[in-house]
Formats: sequence, C-alpha cells, structure tokens
Amino acid sequence: MDSAIRTQISKKKAKQLASTSVLPFAVLLFAILAAVVMTVFAMAQRASEAADLRSRSVVVTALSEGVNDVARDVRGLAEIERPMLGRVGTANQQALEAYLERVRRLGEFESVSLVSAEGQLLRTAVRLTFGQEPPEQRIRRSLDWAAKELASGRDISPGSGQGIRIFGRYVFENGSLRMLAATTLPGRGGEPDVGIIATRTFDDEDLSRLGTRLSVMRLVLQPGVPVSAGNVIAISGPDGGIAAHLSWIPDRPGDPILQRLMPIAMFSAIAIIMFAWLAFVHVTRVTDNMLRSEERAQHMAGHDTLSGLPNRLRFTEHLTSLLSRCEQDGGGLSVLFIDLDKFKEVNDTYGHAAGDFVIVGCAERMASQLRANDVLARFGGDEFAIIQTGVKSAHDAELLARRIIDAIRPAFQIGGAEAYVGASIGIALAPENGTDAAELLRLADIAM
Repeated sequence: MDSAIRTQISKKKAKQLASTSVLPFAVLLFAILAAVVMTVFAMAQRASEAADLRSRSVVVTALSEGVNDVARDVRGLAEIERPMLGRVGTANQQALEAYLERVRRLGEFESVSLVSAEGQLLRTAVRLTFGQEPPEQRIRRSLDWAAKELASGRDISPGSGQGIRIFGRYVFENGSLRMLAATTLPGRGGEPDVGIIATRTFDDEDLSRLGTRLSVMRLVLQPGVPVSAGNVIAISGPDGGIAAHLSWIPDRPGDPILQRLMPIAMFSAIAIIMFAWLAFVHVTRVTDNMLRSEERAQHMAGHDTLSGLPNRLRFTEHLTSLLSRCEQDGGGLSVLFIDLDKFKEVNDTYGHAAGDFVIVGCAERMASQLRANDVLARFGGDEFAIIQTGVKSAHDAELLARRIIDAIRPAFQIGGAEAYVGASIGIALAPENGTDAAELLRLADIAM
C-alpha cells in the first residue's frame, strides 16, 4: 500500500480515536457546566421572585396599615371629643363644625365628615389650601362613596379589587392620592349610629419616606392603568375604576448573581472548548504516532528492510491464501525461486553498499516484469521468490523466468565500474505439483 495512503488512513483512525475519547469527556463537562448554570440561574430566579413577592407584600401591608391608622385615629379622636358634641340630632351647625374641625386638626386629616344613618353628609371640616378649588368639590365623590358604604350596613372589609380597601381605601381623585377611612359612632340617648369619614393626603414626600422605610427603590404614583402586571398596585378612583397605580423597583438579590454568573459561564464554556480542542489535537497526534509505529512494526515484521519487499513469512501467507483461492475457483499459479549468480563476487569486490545497491536494483528489475496480482518477495541474502497468478500451463512460468533473467542480465554501474549478476530460477506449479505452500517452496528450491 502506498505510504501516502497509509498516512491518510492513520490520521483518519487517529482522529476517530481522539473523537471517541475526547468528545464524551467534553460533553460531560458541558453537561456539568450547564447543570450548574441552570441550577444557579433557577436559584437566582427563585430568590428574585421571592423578593418580588416580599416587596409586594411589604408595600401592601404598609399601605393597609396606613389606611387602618387613619380609621383608628379618626374613631379614637371622635370618641374622645364626643362630649363636646352632645346629641347629633339637636346640635347646631356651628357645634358640628367645631367638633369636626377639632377632630381634623388633632388627627392632621385633610377632611373629616359626619354622615347620618341614611348616608347623608351632615357636615364636613376640611383643610383649606390657597389657590385650589373648594375642598368639598375635590373629594365629594369619595365622600359620597364612603357615606353609601356606611349606610349599607356593611363593613369595609379587606380586599384587592380595584384598589386597596381595608376599613377604607386609597383613592385617586383630581390628581391626588388619599387615604379614606370610614367608621361608625354609636348613637347616644336612643339616637341612631352615625358615621364619620376621614381623608388624609398621601403626597410624593410620603411616598419617598415610605419607600425608604420599606427599602424599595423609586416608589412612585403614576396616573392611568398599569401597562404590566409586575410590581404595581392599582389605585381606584371614586367611581371604582382604576385611576392610577403605584410602582416600584424591588431589591432582587438574584440579579447580581446572574450578572456575575454569565461571564463566568461564558469563560468556562470557552475554556472547555479550548481544553477539548487541545486535548483532541494532542490525543490525535499521540494516537497517530502510535498507529504509525504499530504499522511500521507490522510492516517490518512482514517485509525486508533493504528492498521493502515481503519477507518469507509474508510470502508464505500470500501463497497460502492464493492456493486456497485456486482450489475454490480451479485456477493455477506458479512459484519461482530465484538465486542471484555472482552476487557474492560483487559484494566481496565492491563492498556491502554495492551489494545492497545490486539487491535493490534486482528487485526493481524483477518487479517491472510482474503483473499487479503477482507477488515478489526477498527471502534474505541473494534469494528471491515470486508467485505468478493466473497460470494456465508451465509455459507461462517459463516465459516469466526468461524475462526476469533478461531483466537482471544488464550491468550495474557501481562507482564507474560495471558489475554483472545472473539468476538461477526454479519453478513449481500448483495444482500440478501440489497445493501446500511449504511443499511448493521446497520443490521450487530443488528445481533451482
């Protein structure tokens, strides 16, 4: 086989072996890296989602506590100041106004209103602000809502519909966010219960302080319906529809982890690719060298080192195989045993280098007379052997023997001198002389 073809085959085998050994290991490393990255990513996502839920719960709780504080404050102050009012049904307007104004100022409310059992607003005390429209008009619809709720006999219970309603609600009306709370005051002397409603504004400074206290970033109030369902809380208007929303940026502990993880994961992936490539190249080179060494050893075990021809062992293997084929298809072959004449004289006269030159030259000349299916071997020294395939008669072998003798006869040029060698050839035919390889070689040797 041509050496270039053997080299290509050796490299192909080396790459296949390298792929078989390196690729599974690289895939395993990638799988481990992917599993670690996915695990950390999932943990970071869960941590961030849990932080989102906690932040929402904290904000909702804080807002609920705020409206509850308004309800408790107005009820407590109304009860404390109730003696100055007396019976609501017999109190004049100045007394009602004085009572409500005192409760408003003590509780620092925006407004305090008294509601009859039938849900009618009896009187409202409001904080006057220069340049704004009358306060009663700014919050009128919110007060009407609270009055109807009180008149219905239902408690304003916790809920999360179109706003926050915990003994009241947050309401966005005329560009302002208010905490609105309503409760009942028990009647005296057989009078029916009356309701009291308080409002307290919740401005940007209040939002900033609340955000700082809750450790949430950018807690802001924005008019309109929220565009996403993320970290937002809807605030209803006086008509019950969504009028504004609170939004904020929660502290997501998983985000910094992901930001640090991605470069590490990319670097690790690149490192694995580089490692796999270097390992593949190294294993390919080592395997290729091993395969070449093995092929050289196998070649040397079956070939003559000087001429490169098959040796006696390999020749016998070829002969045995060809004899078996002849027995199957009924063909014939001949074995030619060749001994070089006068070779010892050339070797003694001109030296071993010249002898080697003649051996190689003779091998080339004999090979030029053979067909592709014929086999030429060197048994050592000046002995050669040939397997001639497709032989139909002894005449075919005799013709080949004459061609070989004629090819060897011309002189060899050795250092300006001419050296001559001849050839003695013995022939054995198969199946005429037998089909055993050793026996045919013996007969050809005897015939020589």
